[in-house]
Amino acid sequence: MKIGAHVSIAGNLLNAVAKAKDIGASCIQIFSSPPQSWTGPKFSEETLSNFRDALRKESISPVFVHDLYLINLASDNSFLRKSSITALKEDLNFASAIGARGVIFHLGSHPLGWSGLKREELMDSFKRVLENIPESVSLLIENVAGGGTKLGSTFAQLGEMKNDVNDPRLGFCIDTAHTFESGYDMRTKENVDDMVDLLHQTVGMENVLTIHCNDSKTDLGSHNDRHENIGEGKIGIEGFRTLVNHRLMKDKPFILETPGFDSKGPDAKNVEILKSLIT
Repeated sequence: MKIGAHVSIAGNLLNAVAKAKDIGASCIQIFSSPPQSWTGPKFSEETLSNFRDALRKESISPVFVHDLYLINLASDNSFLRKSSITALKEDLNFASAIGARGVIFHLGSHPLGWSGLKREELMDSFKRVLENIPESVSLLIENVAGGGTKLGSTFAQLGEMKNDVNDPRLGFCIDTAHTFESGYDMRTKENVDDMVDLLHQTVGMENVLTIHCNDSKTDLGSHNDRHENIGEGKIGIEGFRTLVNHRLMKDKPFILETPGFDSKGPDAKNVEILKSLIT
């Protein structure tokens, strides 16, 4: 099993590789640019080549890119929608350039939800994002904790998106904290088995390309997105023990986005805790 973490590229793209090595991560997730702006990735071909070489040298794979927090494909604001499409296309091309597996993003929100005219508009947005994008990279919708008008908090809705878009490059990233916070219990073996079975029935585990592995600081069904270190939150160790050993999960890369025991982000202790649960 591959266990990794979200790591910073601050200062230099290669810093992500050094951080991964330092905490014992065998796979990583990065931002290509500051997630609170529309600047987009700006790296020279030499930098990209050096990054690919460093990843190969340290046997770090797969790599995922997390897109901007600003993205909302469901927005009625034409500027925001167009900017979201452009940002996703830029990151998909960046992902291809560094040999990443895919780009993870949050779909956005809209009062009408996933229905009617808005659903048709969203399908058009997906088609525009994936147009002329390399076949080697996937666009991964991340499930959310829900609340308000956010889209993508239920497995049933994710399954509808997969069927509607009907493109093999569309996949999913399942966040354990978001899953729990949106109402799917994961605290016991029976809970986890039921959750994974439902996910397989609605989305298909073959379409889940990675797991964001985070404990939850908030309660089951809280719809409040707050990550916690593994075993320190409301899900607890037993839930994660079952998850990492589940037959349909054992081949998935697990990416930590925990706050860290030193409050500096995913750390070696979280990586080691997760590794210790594998039997």
